[in-house]
This record gives sequence, structure tokens and C-alpha cells, in this order.
Amino acid sequence: MKRFVFCFIAFYLVALGCYAQKGTTAYLDEKKGFKGIVLGDSISKYKDMLVAKDGGYEVSDTTLLHIGNEVKLSLILVKEYKGLVCSIAASAKKQYGTKLFDIFRSAYGNAYVQINKFKENYIWLTENVELDFLNDGKYSVFVYKDAKLEIQKAKEERAKINQAADDL
Repeated sequence: MKRFVFCFIAFYLVALGCYAQKGTTAYLDEKKGFKGIVLGDSISKYKDMLVAKDGGYEVSDTTLLHIGNEVKLSLILVKEYKGLVCSIAASAKKQYGTKLFDIFRSAYGNAYVQINKFKENYIWLTENVELDFLNDGKYSVFVYKDAKLEIQKAKEERAKINQAADDL
């Protein structure tokens, strides 16, 4: 019986360790998205909650325009690349900037990079996801990006530029 209890506890602890903990960038990697929209998923999966706008899609479900009771979002925009969700951007009034930063640090940890020490511009980066947060100007803006799709997109853009340069 003791052996069974020991094995059960050991299994339980190992199983718990398989999930990324809040407060780490591994959690960002595990979530891989925002408000249930997952980077890399087919955009068609979300068509019922999106409205075409500015070369992308705006989330039409107003119940998603908040983070807890702390932050009211102005909008959420989703961009696609080759039919896949490649970025999710959202904005809120600047008054929510400090709360947003605290929420991101709580969720994804302190392993961020501040791009410019004179601006509130931070990046959390994993192998699969990049989260950019800018608290500057009138609004606070954050963008979740699929890192692998961004690299693929950049390579294809570079190839087009090189092809155009060959045509000079």
C-alpha cells in the first residue's frame, strides 16, 4: 500500500511538472495566443468572431475586450498569413499601461527585454511566440506573434526584394 501511495504521489508530481507554470515564458509558449485565439491555427476556425478590417480582422465579440476586471481593451486585431493566425494585437487606453505590464510580468515572468531604456517597450520571447508591449503615446499596445510564421514571412519578403533587385 505504501508503494502504491508513493507511486501515485510521484506520478502526480511528474504530471504537474509537465505543465508550464504562470510567471514563466514557458507559460507564454504553452498558451501561444490570447483570449482563446491560438497563433498558427487556421483563421477559418475564428471566422464567426472576426470582422474584416484594415487587411486583417477585428474581434467582434465585445465580451473579449477586457482582461479580468482590471483592463478594458479598445480593440483586438488578428492578422493572417497563408490562412494561419500570425499575430494578435490589442490596445487599451494608456491609463491601463502599468496594469497591463504587471499582468504580463505576472503571467510570463521577468524574462523580458526592454528595447529602449527611455521608452516603455518590452518583449517576451520564446522559441514559438513573441509578445511585444509598448506603453507609449495615447494607447498601450501589445502584439502576440507566431515567431516561426514571422520568420517564414520575412524570408519570403526578402526573396521578393532580392528578385526585384535582380530586375534593376
